[in-house]
Amino acid sequence: MMKLPARKLCYFNEVTTTMTKAKELISKSAEKKKGSFYTPSTPEGEPDTAPFAVVADSQTAGLGTGGRQWISPPGNLYCTLSIPLQAAAAGQAPADGAFALPTAMVPVLSLVCGLVGREAVLQLIKQHVAAAGLAAPDAAAIDALVRTKWPNDIIYNHKKISGSLIDNYEPSFAHQEGEPARGTGRQYLLLGVGVNIETCPKITDAGREATTLNAIIDELNAKHQATIAKITANELAETFWDLFFGFLTDETKANMSYIVAAFEEVMDKSLVLHRRVTREEPAAGGEGTTTVFDRDPTELYAVKLNSWGHLIVKKPDGTEETLLSEYLY
Repeated sequence: MMKLPARKLCYFNEVTTTMTKAKELISKSAEKKKGSFYTPSTPEGEPDTAPFAVVADSQTAGLGTGGRQWISPPGNLYCTLSIPLQAAAAGQAPADGAFALPTAMVPVLSLVCGLVGREAVLQLIKQHVAAAGLAAPDAAAIDALVRTKWPNDIIYNHKKISGSLIDNYEPSFAHQEGEPARGTGRQYLLLGVGVNIETCPKITDAGREATTLNAIIDELNAKHQATIAKITANELAETFWDLFFGFLTDETKANMSYIVAAFEEVMDKSLVLHRRVTREEPAAGGEGTTTVFDRDPTELYAVKLNSWGHLIVKKPDGTEETLLSEYLY
């Protein structure tokens, strides 16, 4: 059984993106060890052999899905988790019990992110509500409003709170000066998470309207004339880490059937969904083109997930279609 990894959060004031910084930390450690780093006996805690996270106050070049810009001012959560991936040939966790993500979890990792993100949000809201002395039933009402949108978004009252990106990375370097860079054979999944806590971007394309966690707190304070404390990025990062790795080291949860069923249970099926489409338009100044994001006018509604976690939607004519990787507004 894999061990729950020690919490390892690396904080920075400003980065280009947290994912870029995570790749940089992995590569530096790999090059320093000149290839020996990927043996399973490497001590726990080294950034290239155990999970770690990069958390930043702001990003200068934050990215959303499809290359969209993710506006990243201070006050929100910008985080990337680096997760070692089990070698496909091994098929088993490392002998020393160190954490490595089973390859079977990769197809549904996006769903896990949505489930864990929702649970982290709800846990912190309930903790802050309880600390202010408010009754528990109000927290239950929040449960019904904080939902998920396939494949990983967190939604409050039909507005987007967070989203995530997943990338894979294999560090490479030249073993000798003058030699070409070679891959190390060690694979990582990088899970980038962005959560609107204090601010949310004004939607300038066809994207879904957004809101923030502390807007929820403001609503509760106004409703109850209370002084519920605001949520901070650091406490959300710590809570997300604990719940994420607690989920993946729980044998009753870390399987495809449980994940698919759990996500479908909290998925907001009342949302009107649209496929995202792009088109090229002349760039400002007349040189080249720029990509414009828009939405297909066809309204879709989530019906359920299939056994692989793919979304089945209903179209206006009543027919259904299974979506594998399309991005939906």
